Amino acid sequence: MKHAITLGAAALALVLGASGARAQATPADSARPVAAAAADSAHGASARRPRRSGSEISVEEIADAHLSDTYDLVARLRPAWLRSGGNRDFSADNGDAQEVQVFRNGQQLGGKETLRDVDPADIGSLRFLSPVAAKAQFGPRAARGAIVIVDKH
Repeated sequence: MKHAITLGAAALALVLGASGARAQATPADSARPVAAAAADSAHGASARRPRRSGSEISVEEIADAHLSDTYDLVARLRPAWLRSGGNRDFSADNGDAQEVQVFRNGQQLGGKETLRDVDPADIGSLRFLSPVAAKAQFGPRAARGAIVIVDKH
């Protein structure tokens, strides 16, 4: 009888241990990374291309575009950046607040057309700030959003 109780306790511990392990990693969970890796390798996405960000254009994307005009670069890769966004800020007496503003190394260049004067080869970082983020960083002059350029050093 003593052996039956010991075996029963061992079997109970084994069952409880197995159900705890099942709760931690189900077959579906373990198959998910394999399926994702297979899909990535089938499309070649993870091996060749870094993940594209909606708010940033990578240096690799800039180089791959082979364009000499930053306006054309943005128009091709992130056209939504060139559209004015957000609500109009009537408290701003600055006419520039009516369109997306361009800032280069912290200095305001002006509206989106000023991108035509920026050589993509000089860009170390190119990102977009939403109207809320741009207004918080640059004030009412950037109430429609901002394209922020940082030169290579």
